[in-house]
Amino acid sequence: MPHPLTPEYGYDEFNCEAAQQFLANNWQMFALIAVMYPTIAFKLASFKIPKNDRIDSVYLVWNALLSMYSAWTVWMMWDGWVRMTTDHPEYTVVQHIRSPLYYQYTCYPCFIFTLSKIAEFGDTMLILARGRPLRFIQWYHHLLTYGFTYLTYTVPHYVVSTSPIFGTVNACVHTIMYGWYAFSTAGFRTPTWFKHLISLIQVTQMFFGCWLIHTANHGNVWRDNEPVVYWMATGMYGSYVFLFGHMLVTNVCGGGGGKKKKLD
Repeated sequence: MPHPLTPEYGYDEFNCEAAQQFLANNWQMFALIAVMYPTIAFKLASFKIPKNDRIDSVYLVWNALLSMYSAWTVWMMWDGWVRMTTDHPEYTVVQHIRSPLYYQYTCYPCFIFTLSKIAEFGDTMLILARGRPLRFIQWYHHLLTYGFTYLTYTVPHYVVSTSPIFGTVNACVHTIMYGWYAFSTAGFRTPTWFKHLISLIQVTQMFFGCWLIHTANHGNVWRDNEPVVYWMATGMYGSYVFLFGHMLVTNVCGGGGGKKKKLD
């Protein structure tokens, strides 16, 4: 049997329909997680937690693991893209976006990606455990992205392949970003411009998401067939462009003082 960390496992062993059914049948559990995350986060934020070096060590390992997981996701998604384009060379990139084929090739990493959004809630908890403040953009985008990935995995994909492309780009950004957070937590210092570059990459990801939504919805096909997913994606990425764009402008021009802000 192929190893679960290899692409072959997703193609030969993974049951996509069973995974979708698991998420759909356990919606109460996933809804409870969505409620508990901000509840616990706001409760922790109300405490005055002193700096703890042991938490820093956990935080370093946590970010390193998230970076490595994200790199694995990029590899799995890329393998799916290569296989898909090899099997269907007659399609252009835009045609692949406007078809459900890519999702069929990446169902396994997409499932793990959905579950990983629960693990990313631990990111917020560790930030608070280090005595940092709870920022709106931090909990808002974690919670909304979690809900969106759950929704897109439980809805059958008959129209477009936006979800795995969203996930691939997000994983690319996280590979760099969480790796940098681990690097910084270990005590290494980077120039201020590099911190701004991380924010710029995040903002670019959000603009790309808006472009992808527009491209996939050619002739309103996506909106008419999956209206809930389409409008949630539109609202989510629209708000992210504003929030992350504001963060970047504030850090660069608004006296951010070059301080690192843990936001994603």
